Amino acid sequence: MNKQLQSAKAYLSTDAAKEIIIGVTVVAGILAVVATIALIVQHNSTKIVFQPSVACDLFSRDEAKGLLGEQVLHNDPTNPVLTGHVATTKCSYTDMNSDKDKMLVAAVAVRSGIDEQGVKQNKSEFVASKAGKNVEEISDVGDSAYFNHERGQLNVLKGHDWIIMSFGAGSSPAANTVDGSRELAQAVLLTDKLPTF
Repeated sequence: MNKQLQSAKAYLSTDAAKEIIIGVTVVAGILAVVATIALIVQHNSTKIVFQPSVACDLFSRDEAKGLLGEQVLHNDPTNPVLTGHVATTKCSYTDMNSDKDKMLVAAVAVRSGIDEQGVKQNKSEFVASKAGKNVEEISDVGDSAYFNHERGQLNVLKGHDWIIMSFGAGSSPAANTVDGSRELAQAVLLTDKLPTF
């Protein structure tokens, strides 16, 4: 045993052994830095707690045809775009049977809070927007709703989502009506289509 210990000490004093020890130390240091960076990134990234709603899942082509007629032009659907703690998606359809000046448009945009901070942000911005001019509070739609007459939009807060709907002549959104928007809301807000959390 003493002989083996002497042999190991002699090998460790060679240049090759010193290079191996330095190499192992450098690799261990690099691995420690990479692991630290990975932990920091994972800790600081936004975690999706609530799956965002997708506007075109809430408002399908068939539902659009029920409002606009058989020939509808559909803008390319968008996947949710994450900005901070909110994911946004849009979906719109245009009636192809009408004259250009009288074309009807049905559009839906959804802002989904993806975590508790996003839900709070949605609620506070919804309340602030509801306090604007030309706004009419609407009852019996979602958790809270208002119609913005200037923009021709029905805004609905439902669960983790702020859903903005517009239905009427595309050339003049201010002419959109509460009744028309309610009709769109009936297609969009079916309870089995919104995600459950």
